[in-house]
Amino acid sequence: MASKYLHFHRPDVFLLYDERAARATRRLSTGRNPHRPPPALESDAVYHVFCHRALAIRSDVLKKFGVELTPRQLDRLLLAVADSRG
Repeated sequence: MASKYLHFHRPDVFLLYDERAARATRRLSTGRNPHRPPPALESDAVYHVFCHRALAIRSDVLKKFGVELTPRQLDRLLLAVADSRG
Protein backbone atom coordinates (compact mmCIF):
# COMPACT_ATOMS: atom_id res chain seq x y z
CA MET A 1 0.00 0.00 0.00
CA ALA A 2 2.75 2.48 0.90
CA SER A 3 4.55 1.94 -2.41
CA LYS A 4 1.40 2.80 -4.38
CA TYR A 5 0.84 5.90 -2.28
CA LEU A 6 4.41 7.05 -2.83
CA HIS A 7 4.26 6.23 -6.54
CA PHE A 8 1.10 8.24 -7.16
CA HIS A 9 2.50 11.24 -5.32
CA ARG A 10 6.02 11.00 -6.80
CA PRO A 11 6.00 8.79 -9.93
CA ASP A 12 9.28 10.41 -10.95
CA VAL A 13 10.97 8.82 -7.92
CA PHE A 14 9.05 5.70 -6.83
CA LEU A 15 8.35 2.70 -9.04
CA LEU A 16 4.85 1.32 -9.24
CA TYR A 17 4.71 -2.04 -7.49
CA ASP A 18 1.89 -4.42 -8.20
CA GLU A 19 1.62 -8.04 -9.27
CA ARG A 20 1.89 -7.17 -12.97
CA ALA A 21 5.11 -5.19 -12.49
CA ALA A 22 6.55 -7.90 -10.23
CA ARG A 23 5.69 -10.56 -12.83
CA ALA A 24 7.47 -8.52 -15.51
CA THR A 25 10.65 -8.19 -13.43
CA ARG A 26 10.68 -11.95 -12.89
CA ARG A 27 10.09 -12.52 -16.59
CA LEU A 28 12.87 -10.15 -17.68
CA SER A 29 15.25 -11.59 -15.08
CA THR A 30 14.80 -15.15 -16.39
CA GLY A 31 17.91 -16.75 -17.82
CA ARG A 32 20.41 -14.87 -15.74
CA ASN A 33 21.61 -15.35 -12.24
CA PRO A 34 20.20 -12.35 -10.40
CA HIS A 35 22.19 -11.66 -7.28
CA ARG A 36 20.11 -11.46 -4.19
CA PRO A 37 20.34 -7.92 -2.88
CA PRO A 38 21.72 -7.46 0.61
CA PRO A 39 18.94 -7.19 3.17
CA ALA A 40 17.97 -3.62 3.83
CA LEU A 41 17.29 -2.48 7.32
CA GLU A 42 13.65 -1.77 7.93
CA SER A 43 12.40 -2.51 4.43
CA ASP A 44 9.82 -4.81 2.96
CA ALA A 45 11.82 -7.77 1.60
CA VAL A 46 9.51 -8.42 -1.37
CA TYR A 47 9.51 -4.77 -2.48
CA HIS A 48 13.27 -4.61 -1.93
CA VAL A 49 13.85 -7.56 -4.30
CA PHE A 50 11.42 -6.03 -6.82
CA CYS A 51 13.32 -2.72 -6.81
CA HIS A 52 16.66 -4.50 -7.10
CA ARG A 53 15.43 -6.43 -10.17
CA ALA A 54 13.81 -3.36 -11.73
CA LEU A 55 16.97 -1.29 -11.34
CA ALA A 56 19.03 -4.13 -12.83
CA ILE A 57 16.67 -4.12 -15.84
CA ARG A 58 17.06 -0.35 -16.11
CA SER A 59 20.84 -0.81 -16.08
CA ASP A 60 20.59 -3.50 -18.79
CA VAL A 61 18.56 -1.16 -21.01
CA LEU A 62 21.18 1.56 -20.56
CA LYS A 63 24.03 -0.84 -21.45
CA LYS A 64 22.28 -2.39 -24.46
CA PHE A 65 20.48 0.62 -25.92
CA GLY A 66 22.14 3.68 -24.41
CA VAL A 67 18.81 4.86 -22.99
CA GLU A 68 18.50 5.84 -19.35
CA LEU A 69 14.88 5.17 -18.46
CA THR A 70 13.10 7.41 -15.99
CA PRO A 71 11.13 5.62 -13.26
CA ARG A 72 7.92 6.37 -15.20
CA GLN A 73 9.35 4.92 -18.42
CA LEU A 74 10.49 1.84 -16.54
CA ASP A 75 6.96 1.47 -15.10
CA ARG A 76 5.53 1.58 -18.62
CA LEU A 77 8.05 -0.97 -19.88
CA LEU A 78 7.26 -3.37 -17.05
CA LEU A 79 3.52 -3.07 -17.56
CA ALA A 80 3.90 -3.60 -21.32
CA VAL A 81 5.96 -6.74 -20.68
CA ALA A 82 3.42 -8.00 -18.15
CA ASP A 83 0.57 -7.48 -20.60
CA SER A 84 2.35 -9.01 -23.60
CA ARG A 85 1.94 -12.58 -24.67
CA GLY A 86 5.09 -14.47 -25.36
